Amino acid sequence: MVVSPTKQHKNSIYKLISKKNHRLEKVSGSITSGIVRNALRNISQSEFVLYKRNPLILHLIIKKVTRLKKRISQRDIAKILGINVSTVSRALKGQGGVSSALRERIEQLAHEQRYRPNPFAVSLRFDTTRTIGIVVPDVSYNPYAHFVKRVESEARKAGLLCIIMDSNDSFAGEVECVEHLESMHVEGIILCLSQETTDFSHLERLKRNHMPLVLYDRIADIDVSSVVINDELLARQATLHLIDGGARRIAFLGGAESA
Repeated sequence: MVVSPTKQHKNSIYKLISKKNHRLEKVSGSITSGIVRNALRNISQSEFVLYKRNPLILHLIIKKVTRLKKRISQRDIAKILGINVSTVSRALKGQGGVSSALRERIEQLAHEQRYRPNPFAVSLRFDTTRTIGIVVPDVSYNPYAHFVKRVESEARKAGLLCIIMDSNDSFAGEVECVEHLESMHVEGIILCLSQETTDFSHLERLKRNHMPLVLYDRIADIDVSSVVINDELLARQATLHLIDGGARRIAFLGGAESA
């Protein structure tokens, strides 16, 4: 006779699986009792038999462990197929030294398990993140949003990812954005200065650390690459155009000088 598990038994299962955070491996689409046994290896044999024979509790175990399952890695693929991790790596990169039959098995398993390369592992191994940081004063402002969209499009063509940060048009926010991007080890930073920024020490630090930096829209009083519009020239041309048209009383409406 099988006694139905109590609420305490159910809670012990959830607590154990959450604590151990075991991975649930699927082999040929079937979940074996050995996998469940491994996930619950610290539970006594009598309790295991109880849980195993009760379909409801077994379903809860499988559901819980599946939800906690991490994404599959190259090491997992190698373990399942019984081969070296280096072989899996070469096959997924399309390199030689792997038979066509084995390559097909590796690619099939990677596809079935929805394998995706870990960019953080790649960055640690090759000391490159393939990311660039973009700092804007206000990402909701249409010209900045359009600028970010174009930069992201070109970066993607070059195989780069973009990290977009909003300084809220404040000096403190700008410094914080720069520090975050530095800690993320981005390949370079594209930045529009806030209207509050008069201290460029954080940009000088980037130069000393050999971090590629390009300013746009607003310039700094330091030697750094900048992409800007000649506002003074354009304002003069616009004013002369109005004067040539007969205007004599010309007003200028501009934004705030500070945030």
